[in-house]
Amino acid sequence: MQATWLLLKSGERFTENELADVGREVFRVAGSGSVRTLLELAESIGLVERQELEGECAWTLTEGGYEFRSLAHWRFWQNRLGSAFDNLFLGIDDLPENRPAIVDLFCGAGGLSLGFESAGFTACLAVDDDELACRSFKSNFPHCHVIQADVGNLTSILSKGGLAEFGIHPGRLWGIVGGPPCQSFSAIGERNPADSRSSLVHSFMDVVAELEPDFFVMENVPGVAKLGLISSSLDLLKMKSRSVGPPAVFIAASLPELTASSPREFVYDERKRKRAVAESIRSFRDEVEPSILEVGMCDAVVENAYNCLRRELQEHILVMYGTDSVRVLAALGGCMVDIAEIAIAECLVQLARSAEDADIMSMLSSLSNSNVPQEVLQATKRIKMDIEAACSANTFGDAKIGPFLQAALGAVNDKYEVSEPLLLNAAEFGDPQKRKRVFIVGINRSMGICPNRQAAAPRYARPVTAGEALDDLPDVDDCELLADDEMPSSLMGVPAGDFARAMRLVSIMPADKSVPRAGWNPFVVTGCKRTQHTAKVNERYAGLAEGAYDHIGRRARLARSKPSPTIRAGTKADKGSHTAARPIHYAHCRMTTVREGARLMGYPDWMVFHPTNWHGYWLVGNGVPRALGMYVANMVRALLCDWCDTTPGNSGTNEVPCP
Repeated sequence: MQATWLLLKSGERFTENELADVGREVFRVAGSGSVRTLLELAESIGLVERQELEGECAWTLTEGGYEFRSLAHWRFWQNRLGSAFDNLFLGIDDLPENRPAIVDLFCGAGGLSLGFESAGFTACLAVDDDELACRSFKSNFPHCHVIQADVGNLTSILSKGGLAEFGIHPGRLWGIVGGPPCQSFSAIGERNPADSRSSLVHSFMDVVAELEPDFFVMENVPGVAKLGLISSSLDLLKMKSRSVGPPAVFIAASLPELTASSPREFVYDERKRKRAVAESIRSFRDEVEPSILEVGMCDAVVENAYNCLRRELQEHILVMYGTDSVRVLAALGGCMVDIAEIAIAECLVQLARSAEDADIMSMLSSLSNSNVPQEVLQATKRIKMDIEAACSANTFGDAKIGPFLQAALGAVNDKYEVSEPLLLNAAEFGDPQKRKRVFIVGINRSMGICPNRQAAAPRYARPVTAGEALDDLPDVDDCELLADDEMPSSLMGVPAGDFARAMRLVSIMPADKSVPRAGWNPFVVTGCKRTQHTAKVNERYAGLAEGAYDHIGRRARLARSKPSPTIRAGTKADKGSHTAARPIHYAHCRMTTVREGARLMGYPDWMVFHPTNWHGYWLVGNGVPRALGMYVANMVRALLCDWCDTTPGNSGTNEVPCP
C-alpha cells in the first residue's frame, strides 16, 4: 500500500501538527503491513469509505476529498514540517511553474524527463514521432506539452519566439535533453536513406543550435562516441565486405516490398531479404578468392568480382520475388556503387590476408586511375574517403570521439563547451540494472563553465539487486483477480528495502524532487499482464539456474542477488518486429512483466505504459533509468548553481532563478 499517497487531497481540516501526527501514524501502520488498519486510518481522514457489497466489506475511494493546501499534490507544502518530514514535502519553489524548464526530444515514455524532474527541473515540452510514446508520456507528465513529430522537422515548428505557445516564456528555457535512436548506426554510418534514425543525432544538435539553451544533455549507447573510429584500414574493409556491413544492409533495405505473388515464406520479412544478400556475398567470396590468390589485385580481378557479386545477388534475390523480377532488378540497378564497394573491399581483404605488406591506400589510388566501370571508380573514391575520415579523431580531454559524433557536434561547437563522453553504468547510481550509456553534456559558452565535472552525486557503494526491486511484487500467474494489465496492490508483499519502498511511494528517496501524479490510483498496479508460455517452455525455464542464459529463447534469467542485465526494447514493425528479449524471472518460470521491467529501470509504480506486453516493454526498454538520469541532471544543476553563486546578478541566459 502506498502509504504516503493517503495524504493526498487531505489537510484542509487539519493543522500542521495534526497532519504530522497522521503522517507518522500512516508510516507506522505501513511498516507493520496491516492493510486493514491502514484503510481504517484512511477512512478516518476521509480518503476512503466502506461499502457493503454482497455481505462483504469493501473499500472505495471517496468522490471528492480535499485539496492539500490548495496545491496539486501532497508533496508540496508552504512551510516545512520539520526535519523528519523534509524529504516528504517540497517548497513552493519546487512547483512545476517555478522550476527551470527543459525540452525533451525523443521523449519516449519519459524516463529521462523523470530523472531531470527528480533533480528539480520540469519538462515543459516533449517531442517524439511515435504515437504510443507520446500518449504514455502525456499520461506520466500531464502538465507537459507533447508534440508528435519528427525531430528533424522541428525547425519549422520551434523557434525562440515560438516557445511561448508551449508554456516556455522568454528566458525560462534552461536545457534540451534527449536520447536519439541509434539502432541504425554502423561503424561508419549505414547509408540507408529510408532509415531516418541515422541522422537524428544531427537533428538533436540542430535544435540545440536553434534554441540556444543554457545546456544540453544527449544520451546514447556507448558506441556512438567512437562511431567510425577504427584501428586500421583493414578493419574498416572487413566491416564493409561482411554480409551485415553498411553497403549490404543498404542493398537489402533498397529492395522493394514483397507482395502476395512472392513465395509465402518471404512475404513481409525484412530479415529474409538481408539473408538473401548475405548468401549472395558468401557465394561471391568462394568464387573470387581463387582469382585473388592466383593473379593478385588488378583491374580485371576487381571488375570480375564486381560482376560476380551482381550476378549472385540477382540469382539469390530473384528466388524471393518470383514474378516481381522487374521490380527487383530495377532496385538493384540503383545499388551498383554499393555492390562495387563490397566487391572491392572483399578483394582487398583477401589480398591483405595473402600479402602482409599490402599497401591498401596505394592500391586504391592505383584503382582510381584505372579503366574500370564508373561505379567501381565511385566506390573506390568512397572507400578512400571513409578510411581517411575514420582514421582521424577529435579529442575531448582524455577521450577520443569518432567522425560521426564529431560531425554532429559541429553544429554547436561554436556556442557550447562540450564535455568528453561520460560513460556511466546505471547500476553504479542506484538503478537495479547493468546498463552502460554515454552522455554528452554541453554548457553555453556565455556562462564560462567547463562541463567535465562528475562529482555531483555519490555512487552507490553496493548495487541494488533484482530481488530488492521485485520481491514485493507477487507472481502474476497466481493472481486470480488480475484483470487486463492491472493487479490489486493489496496482493503485494512487504517491500524488501528502501528501493522498493520508494517505487511504491511508501517512502521517498533522499534528494528526490519528483512528484507523484495526483491522478494515480494506488490501489492497483499496472503493467502486470501475463505472458502465456507452453509447458515445454515452462519446463525449460524451470531447469535454468539464476543468472544462466537460455540459448533457445536468447534471454537471460535474472539473479536475485545481482542487478539485472540490460533491458532491451526490441524493434517495431518497420524495423523487423524483433521482440524485446525480456529476462526470465529469478523465482518464476516466466518472462518478466512490463511492471517488473519498469522496476528494473527505476521507474516508480505511478508511471504507466502501454497495456500490451510488446508495446509496454518497448517503451520501458527505450528509456533512461531514473537514478542514472537524476545523477546527470544533478551534475548539470551543480554546475549551473556554482555559476550563479560566483556570478552575482546573473541567472544564465534566463530570467528565472538558478536551479
